[in-house]
Amino acid sequence: MFSDLATLFIHFADAAAPAAQAVADTGVPAGTPEAPSLTESLMRMLPIILLAFGVMYLMTASQRKRQKEIAKQQSELKVGDRVVTTAGIFGKVVSIDGAAVMLQVSEGTRIPFRRDAVTDILKDGDKAESSDKK
Repeated sequence: MFSDLATLFIHFADAAAPAAQAVADTGVPAGTPEAPSLTESLMRMLPIILLAFGVMYLMTASQRKRQKEIAKQQSELKVGDRVVTTAGIFGKVVSIDGAAVMLQVSEGTRIPFRRDAVTDILKDGDKAESSDKK
């Protein structure tokens, strides 16, 4: 088909000319797919982003629920309630003055606490390990 090497090179040069012109015009070789646009990239990542936010929401939902329950208990605190503080101290509420709560932890021992230091109100059936039960 090709009689000499020179005609073979000329044939290949003619065949490659459109591809070379495309590279010169766009800077991207012919046949190379174009890079996705920013919108396309975001649309591809959208399910992953939504999944990450969903997981974070589920992880914090139970914590928010518990915090709301504690805040409700602290606002409904009344004299005579048996409580547990954040330090793990069991006591009985003897007075409430705004944000301060006075707890009796044993006979004759009263300690002031902030109202938000109370983490749990004990029911009548709950056992408290206080020193007045020994």
